[in-house]
Amino acid sequence: MTPLGKNRFANACDGTAAIEFALVSPLIFISVLGILETGLALYDQSRVSAACTAGARQILIHGASDEDAIETAVKSKFKASELSDLSIAMRTETISGEDFKEITVTYSHDTMVAITDRLDSIDLKTTCYGRGV
Repeated sequence: MTPLGKNRFANACDGTAAIEFALVSPLIFISVLGILETGLALYDQSRVSAACTAGARQILIHGASDEDAIETAVKSKFKASELSDLSIAMRTETISGEDFKEITVTYSHDTMVAITDRLDSIDLKTTCYGRGV
């Protein structure tokens, strides 16, 4: 004969779903947050690349002498509130005897959750070359 208390708790299944959810839900939440963060970073990287391409297109159409026009073309791909996180560097470079304008666009993508001080933002950088100096 088994004691009444041992048999009652050995076969009880009440609350197992809540315990399993408590164990698995943080992993699911972190995975979804990671997917969202990766998607936003890839979207911002695409915008940085498009902005750099707009600067190179400006060089091809109007020439490379007007750096203000090139910078305006790059900045037009971002909202006014995002311009503080944007950095544009330009220099003339000679490749195989031809002059090119190098445009480097850097954007500081702020992460949704700052895990550490080092991971509160990610610098996204793209370099384009425009011929027509």
